[in-house]
Amino acid sequence: MEPPVMTSREITMPAWTFSALRDELGKISDKHSSTTLLQKVGYRSGISSSAVFKEGLNSAVLETMQSTFWTHLCDFFSCRGWGTLVVDSDHPGLGFLTSNDWAEAMTAEVDRNASCCFSTGFISGLLSEIVGSPVAVLEAKCRARGDRACEFAFG
Repeated sequence: MEPPVMTSREITMPAWTFSALRDELGKISDKHSSTTLLQKVGYRSGISSSAVFKEGLNSAVLETMQSTFWTHLCDFFSCRGWGTLVVDSDHPGLGFLTSNDWAEAMTAEVDRNASCCFSTGFISGLLSEIVGSPVAVLEAKCRARGDRACEFAFG
């Protein structure tokens, strides 16, 4: 039997999947290990999702019109149920993606140690693959920790 071929096929999962993953990984490993694992899986998923992101886009238009790029990025996440993103890219070399309804932050109760590890990796992988060089992403605020919004800094 041959291994499956990688495609840009997508599936839909409930947002609670992230909370369940965090909880179950926390039972079998320490916080640092589970955070690292989720970030790595997110990063690889983000890289593979770049093909879907680029479908039907004119790369020359995206390179010259940042507003078109950011609108497409926000739509990419919102139409897949991740949440609504607001972009702040006014600072040279540093930007912020903020969401008041980010799916990975859904949790039954506030956890001061929670974070959107998968999303951090996913956004990093997606942006890195699109621009062709590494893009670091750090979650500065998280709704699951009790903050009003999730805020991802990137650069």
